[in-house]
Amino acid sequence: MLPTTVFSNEQKKRTPPQVQLKKTYDAFARPNRVSEFNFEKGSFAYSMGNAAAKSMDFESAIKHWNLASKAGNFYADWQLARYYLGFLDNNYDSKKATKYLRLVVSKNKLNSNFSLNKRISANALVELAVFYRSGNKLAGIPKNVRQAIKLLKYAATSIGHPKANYLLGEILFNGENQKSQKKRAMQHYKLSAFKNYFLAQVKLGEIKYINGRNTREKLHGLAWLIVAKKDKPLVTQQKIDKLIRQGQQNAVNKKFMQAANNLARRISTKLRQVHPFEF
Repeated sequence: MLPTTVFSNEQKKRTPPQVQLKKTYDAFARPNRVSEFNFEKGSFAYSMGNAAAKSMDFESAIKHWNLASKAGNFYADWQLARYYLGFLDNNYDSKKATKYLRLVVSKNKLNSNFSLNKRISANALVELAVFYRSGNKLAGIPKNVRQAIKLLKYAATSIGHPKANYLLGEILFNGENQKSQKKRAMQHYKLSAFKNYFLAQVKLGEIKYINGRNTREKLHGLAWLIVAKKDKPLVTQQKIDKLIRQGQQNAVNKKFMQAANNLARRISTKLRQVHPFEF
């Protein structure tokens, strides 16, 4: 989530034309403020867009963010990318989403002194990689798994992005555009799982518990499924319970289950609690 502003409670009853918006920004613009975090070009328009979005007035928000984006505002580019990815209002548009993702990536904030800028840049790399992994005709992006891997590696190595590591694990495990490399895939799954990425935790659990070669592997697999299940919605818990039952053909006893619960508690203490809006 990007920073809220003092304008967050302002209500918009109509969407003013862009000329009027620009005059409003000029009237309220504050001179002599220099900050990488605020990225002053278009910062007021960006703030107004956030206020409108908070009021669920996405029509106004898009107009404000578009003006900020045209002025070169990095954060507005990301908000527009999120909007067209369907994260804000279920208004998915792959062509526009990739346009703004590329704008974010092109500004390369991975070396910024601000962690928020690094996270946004890494997020954009990952979401763009998703398009390259499968290809998208509407967005004009051909399938290019090699390019997807390149973007994911950049995000994974720069800040240890959990979704990037998970997707690298998937590509390596499935052998997409290459020979399957399950050992390397498991390393990526583990890195992601320890950053509390749910899908990686389930995948680790499923592989080790259901297909584990020995008791130790099965124990660790069951522990990861228990970790993944914790504090999740009932439907999600039921799906994980189904996986657990699927692996119980070898008569898991109470002692084994207790050992798995104990291990799950130890794993939980080592998880990095990633901010919910980071990734």
